Amino acid sequence: MKFITASLCLSFLLLLATSTLAQEPQAHGTLQFEIRDLDSNVLLPGKLVFLREGKPFELGVKSEGLVASRQSTIYTGDGKGSVKIPVGEYEVWAGRGLEYSADVHHVKITPEAEVQLTARLRCEVDTRGYVGGDMHLHTLTHSGHGDANVDERIISCIGEGLEWAVATDHNHHTDYGPFTQKLGLTAHMATTIGNEVSTPIGHFNAYPVPLLDPPIKHDLKNANELFKIIRTLSAAAVIQLNHPRWPGAAYFTEVDLDENFATSTNPNWSWDFDALEILNENRGLGWIAEAENPVSVKQDWFNLLNSGQRFTGVGNSDSHHVNEILAGVPRNYIASTSDDPAQLSEAELVQSLKQKNVSVNRGLYVQFSASEGAPIGSQISMTNGKMDFHIRVQAPRWIACDTVQLIGNGEVVETFAVATKDSVERFNRTITVTPKVDAWYLVIASGAKSMAPLVHDAPVPVTPLGFTNPIWVDAEGDGKFTSVYERAVATVRAHAAQPAELVGLLSSQPAMMKAAVGFMEQNVVEHETEILTQLLAHADLDLRLAIYRQLGSKKEPQAKAALQSAATHAQSPLEKMRIALARVAQGERAQWQIVLQNAAQVKDRRFLHAAFRNHPRKKPLMNWQVLGPFPYKGEHGLEMKHSVEKQIYPNAMYLNSAGKRIRWQKAPAPIGGLMDLIKIFGAYEKANAYASTEFTAAASGEMLFLLGSDDGVAMWLNGKEVHRNDAHRALTPGADIVIAPVQQGVNTLLLKIENGGGGWGFILEAVDVRGWMR
Repeated sequence: MKFITASLCLSFLLLLATSTLAQEPQAHGTLQFEIRDLDSNVLLPGKLVFLREGKPFELGVKSEGLVASRQSTIYTGDGKGSVKIPVGEYEVWAGRGLEYSADVHHVKITPEAEVQLTARLRCEVDTRGYVGGDMHLHTLTHSGHGDANVDERIISCIGEGLEWAVATDHNHHTDYGPFTQKLGLTAHMATTIGNEVSTPIGHFNAYPVPLLDPPIKHDLKNANELFKIIRTLSAAAVIQLNHPRWPGAAYFTEVDLDENFATSTNPNWSWDFDALEILNENRGLGWIAEAENPVSVKQDWFNLLNSGQRFTGVGNSDSHHVNEILAGVPRNYIASTSDDPAQLSEAELVQSLKQKNVSVNRGLYVQFSASEGAPIGSQISMTNGKMDFHIRVQAPRWIACDTVQLIGNGEVVETFAVATKDSVERFNRTITVTPKVDAWYLVIASGAKSMAPLVHDAPVPVTPLGFTNPIWVDAEGDGKFTSVYERAVATVRAHAAQPAELVGLLSSQPAMMKAAVGFMEQNVVEHETEILTQLLAHADLDLRLAIYRQLGSKKEPQAKAALQSAATHAQSPLEKMRIALARVAQGERAQWQIVLQNAAQVKDRRFLHAAFRNHPRKKPLMNWQVLGPFPYKGEHGLEMKHSVEKQIYPNAMYLNSAGKRIRWQKAPAPIGGLMDLIKIFGAYEKANAYASTEFTAAASGEMLFLLGSDDGVAMWLNGKEVHRNDAHRALTPGADIVIAPVQQGVNTLLLKIENGGGGWGFILEAVDVRGWMR
């Protein structure tokens, strides 16, 4: 017994000692560092990225003075600093954005002695005549989320080598100027006052604007009114569409820009903007269609250009953080007569932006000019049947480039493979084109290798990319430019009487074929149904879906026969769904079951959103009861369970996790059905709420619901969970498509809505094609 007691005591003492050791703070050592210009030896602003075993290492360094730091990265505004970091061996990468070389060092930090590190960088990329600007930047101070205060924002921008920074906090006019002056950094970067006007129909940057309080009215739902206010406030302002297909803040989606034809009949639409973000954030949201950006903004831009609209394409970081999303990746190289940040003319930069003399850089700097040096954004007439383009691509040696493409009227004209070489200049060539009709051209350069660690994976690998704005070529030499759309309209009008001949002319020109279909959607054309039916054999998937929609709007036997024939040949659930949906529009309600069966198998959300978001038979559920709030800890509020998910007791008293007694309360939805839970419960971060309603169905079967939420949401129907999306997002009606079985008679529906911060709400709509709901 004594032996056992002694053993237990010894074990306890060992455990206590181990616990005490584990709680001792990690030993630190001092690193004195400098970043210098390799040629002149002067101190340079820049950054250091610390790795251990090839992975970014959390340093725990706090920002102070001219040092800004988060996670594995330290920025310096004046090229030097002294920091205490955990002891150990590090691989340290020094850099200064997308023009400079990298310098890699290996250091060992010990508690006994200071370690000295001097990194040397060279500006490798020749950008004379252009300056690098990021026109979408935030601070925690004024936007309310992220982690960068104003000083940290400025230091991180300068550390990334930006020469122009436009402050665009949400609904706030921010001026970096006094802060840059206080820090003594005005020689390194020019700044401009701006505002990201964040409205229910999208987010719009306005710059330059005066320093105002209160700022621009941001609850407007009509872009005509909003843009007029901005123009009145600042006649010279650039109006820039930010992430126009990003759910919850998507101007193009909210006001119904057709993703094929670049048209909108929504009364809230306005064409009075100057620029649109083709790339947003380090990972480049907008370039391709993906889950977090359901429609390609690049394709929207190409469609707009083909329709005759000319807007400047830009790319910005939208950074709210010191390091999580880097400032200046991507950035815009804008024509300027001065390369000195202290001498930049804001008016000249704005003019160059509006003239589209801009090259967008996410690692690759692309220069593009036409005969006789005509710059990006210009229009030039062709006089001898050909046009010479000069293309040059540069990048620091730590960035890869694999491919260069020349694009004409939205189609690839030529692709060039770029050989790997130890050189800043990756491509330098004159290309001759011989267009027969007017065309716009631009250049895209890309690489497949991640730019980590200087541009960290965020959260996916960030690969090199660069593109220019267009040069317009008047191939016909008549002094004007005829767009693809104008040419398509003329072709349709001239040949509509001979459908086979017209289809033959259009089928070899995909861009003109798309424009012709867009024209026929909005205008009455002779033999239209026959033309559309024949075009199906030549159209790509997106255009076929648009043609099915158009055929569905026609009731004549030929249109019905065309859809019936298409249904027999369709292979994918997506096409089967879209054809059946068109037949429902023609009056065949029995096809709705085929719509639902195939919609359940469609994985690409953008097609579902396009098919159902504006369905004429959708209607919001209005009669709600709500219960909450239920505070939670951690990052995933939907994981927190409550007894209400198993059984709803309308008159019961509940105890939430904060110990507060709460009851169900009636909360009828306002007109339109959008429920704002902040108006009911107040502003909460990290809280759940429940919403319940009942409806009567005339029959049993599947029902399609459109569900939007801010943030995550779960849905139960008659006690069974039918949907869950652990998302952090703004509210977009119809963001989630839910197909669930309803029962004849009374149905009970329960929603759980999570709020991680910011807005909090939901909207649920039923697409009741069969008229079941009562």
